[in-house]
Amino acid sequence: MLTFEQVVTKYSATALRPPIVLEIDRQWAMLQRPPWLPRSLVNGRCGFAAGNMQLTWSEVIADLAAKFESHYNGQAKTYDEWSHLWRMKWVPELNARKLFPEFAPKQPMHPFFRFGSSGFERALAVASQDEERMWRRFGVAQFTPDDPRLAYVEGDDLVSTKERILRFAAHRFPDGIVCLTTALFVHDLTERCGPDIWMWGHQPPEDTTGLRLFTASAKVFATGHAPYLLRGSDIRVRVTSPARSIVDCFSWHQLAGLKIAEAALLKAIRQRLVTADEISRIANRRDVAAPLVASALKRLKQSH
Repeated sequence: MLTFEQVVTKYSATALRPPIVLEIDRQWAMLQRPPWLPRSLVNGRCGFAAGNMQLTWSEVIADLAAKFESHYNGQAKTYDEWSHLWRMKWVPELNARKLFPEFAPKQPMHPFFRFGSSGFERALAVASQDEERMWRRFGVAQFTPDDPRLAYVEGDDLVSTKERILRFAAHRFPDGIVCLTTALFVHDLTERCGPDIWMWGHQPPEDTTGLRLFTASAKVFATGHAPYLLRGSDIRVRVTSPARSIVDCFSWHQLAGLKIAEAALLKAIRQRLVTADEISRIANRRDVAAPLVASALKRLKQSH
């Protein structure tokens, strides 16, 4: 039987551990399977003709977990740090199309945009220096079908504004976190969408065209965000949660606008995306947001 000290050490969130993928992280990885994968390839093992065996998604995850633990063998981190590495780096880097090519949806031909078209001008806005030089030389800009910049180049006629924003964010700053009013827009808590995307991250890209970088300590953004999977694609972008986004807008209302934060709070509670207790719990950790949120919740309660 474990002593009290051993129990505390075993389950402490701050204790350093060898590399490990916990069951909760394995189950999370199982939920990241592509929507087009047949159910027969989710669990167990599936055989094909000529003795050729196709790995299932569960076997892919088990193999990845073994490689993860072997790769970091000899290192020590907390459970939270191992979980962060697993969820933010290793699992997102799985290429389901290469793993299951026979079942992946067929991709269309490589779209292109000729010189003089509006698409060509938008393509130049997101092009690298080498791409711009080549496209200008030949008068044609061409993309692969899964290029995250394509949604922006095609324009709002073919894709939603939300999808365009998230694809652009994934391309410009893949390690960043979408936050403030842009996160509110993603969660349908505001109809206002500025020309630039609010993002935070440790190492901002050199090219910040289209982005508004938010400066705050890493401790502030340690929690309260999750990967947002774009519908019909394998692209994931981290976005602050609805409750966290609202409180952030109260904390930095000079940037976001106090009226926008209050309107988002009202809409989120009416739609039951958040609760007053959840908002208060997060806001109470913020010196600026706490009184503003308390006042807004009080007015909301009085109006009912």
